[in-house]
Amino acid sequence: MRPFHVFCFLLVVMIFVTGYRFRDVFSEETGESTEDHQLIVNRQGEDSIIQVTVPADEKVFDTIKTSENTVADTKTVTVQPDSMLIKPGTDLLAGNLDTFFTKLLQLNEKQLRVIYYGDSQIEGDHITYSFRKGLQEKFGGGGIGFIPAKMYFNTTHDLAVVTSDFDAHSITYSNKVDGPYGLYGKFYALNGEDGNLRIINRTGKANYSVLRFFSTGKSNVEIMADSKVVCSKSLDSSEIDVTKCTFGNTPGEVRIKFRGSHNFKLHGIALESETGILVDNVSFRGNLTLMAHRFDKQLVQQMKAFLNPSLFILHFGLNVIPDFRPDYSDYRAALERDIRFLQKQVPSASFLVISASDMMHKEGGELVVYKNIDDIIRAQQQAAVNTGIAFWNIQDAMGGPGAIKHWVEKGWARTDYAHITLEGSNYVGGLLFEDIMNAFQHYKSENRVRQMHDSLGANPITMKN
Repeated sequence: MRPFHVFCFLLVVMIFVTGYRFRDVFSEETGESTEDHQLIVNRQGEDSIIQVTVPADEKVFDTIKTSENTVADTKTVTVQPDSMLIKPGTDLLAGNLDTFFTKLLQLNEKQLRVIYYGDSQIEGDHITYSFRKGLQEKFGGGGIGFIPAKMYFNTTHDLAVVTSDFDAHSITYSNKVDGPYGLYGKFYALNGEDGNLRIINRTGKANYSVLRFFSTGKSNVEIMADSKVVCSKSLDSSEIDVTKCTFGNTPGEVRIKFRGSHNFKLHGIALESETGILVDNVSFRGNLTLMAHRFDKQLVQQMKAFLNPSLFILHFGLNVIPDFRPDYSDYRAALERDIRFLQKQVPSASFLVISASDMMHKEGGELVVYKNIDDIIRAQQQAAVNTGIAFWNIQDAMGGPGAIKHWVEKGWARTDYAHITLEGSNYVGGLLFEDIMNAFQHYKSENRVRQMHDSLGANPITMKN
């Protein structure tokens, strides 16, 4: 078929099919073949939208087991039919990352925080370690950001937290009776009047100058850096109190003593720098989604005032894959609920959804890709479209369906053919950083063009004969 005939055929299709989009073959503006890993963004400012009503009895994923919870009320979801797959760096001005990019351009001597939520795929600072490293090397900043007061399984790359005096509470295992939960979805309750917590710089490579922790309740706190008392404070508040301690150099060990405590809870510890990029790794082992509806709105607002997050990343799906369902509209609805909650609480932030990663299992003695991964990724992608945010396909970034087998062979994934190893996570984090930076470069170029256009519009050039 000649190129002219192909063009005519496509033109007819575009006329009769509303909301068309070029999926995998072309990007709209360049006409070039798309790369493996792609960002999807929602095109804003379009005249035509579709209103879709979600039934009140639609089931919503809440935990690793099938949930019987339902959406309380019928709600209206805005679906824009001409959202489209794009190459990283092609047209992110149309999405929601432009807010984050604007803040990057205006960073100077400020802090800019990214909160990266995920399941066990990111536990132990996986993926976020190399992603954070890339951002901090380019824009400045130091430290690991949020660190659990009690680690469930994996330590981070550089730091370890040791305590036997705190009990961990998380939205993962809670019905919210033992809340409240703030932006980190966790708290750590002191199980007596006195307690200790140690933070060990186990590799000597950690680099931070500030320790902050968020707490409620009563306690007398003493912070020691390498056996020297550097900060002390008396706490007694039913609302979030922020304790800050500054170090001249990164300590080899920090010890925090809590004395005379009553109803004392830690809602988050952060080890970071005063300026630059900060990336919090907030993992929820076993979660299908973030379950942000269990966050306490008042506590979220109190923490938001101090954290001021500029980008939220939601990376779930690993625990959804083994749960086969006829369709994943309920999962999409649950993910949208998470996003909309955060958008309402932190309207100044940008948002990015990362898809489920590649995963395989034995079927009839043969290793095969889970057949439902495509459906799950489409549900995640549609949730991003419906809420107007960016999307990154990690399965494509890994090499497509079945790539996990080769990753296991290279030592980049575990033999469960689901979780990636430290080496694999560093690679993925690097890819995510590169794709976002490609998009950022395009944003800067488009921003310069727009500024030039505005300037010319205000001062038109008169051509002489």
